[in-house]
Amino acid sequence: MSGLSPVSYHHSPLPQAELEHLLAAYPDTLTVAEVAAVLRVHERSVQRWAREGRVASVRVGRSYRFLRSDVLKLLHDARIHATVAPTPHDADLQRTGGPA
Repeated sequence: MSGLSPVSYHHSPLPQAELEHLLAAYPDTLTVAEVAAVLRVHERSVQRWAREGRVASVRVGRSYRFLRSDVLKLLHDARIHATVAPTPHDADLQRTGGPA
């Protein structure tokens, strides 16, 4: 068995500057449709996140508004970092203190 561990990840995290660039063309206050377009999700998902408090928002009539900084925080907090999953071989090495 190889000593390499499988790496599991979805996407490499974007640097903060690239996250900010995603929202540079938008005003300081975004609508549900604008947030959905940036995140490439359905508008109902954005509305649900607002209702659940997963992203800070302000209720305006029957809709929500989001500060660009809060959307950036959501993107930053949701980034997925690569993790290395230990293999059974790694566990054996740790238990015995070295290669067999």
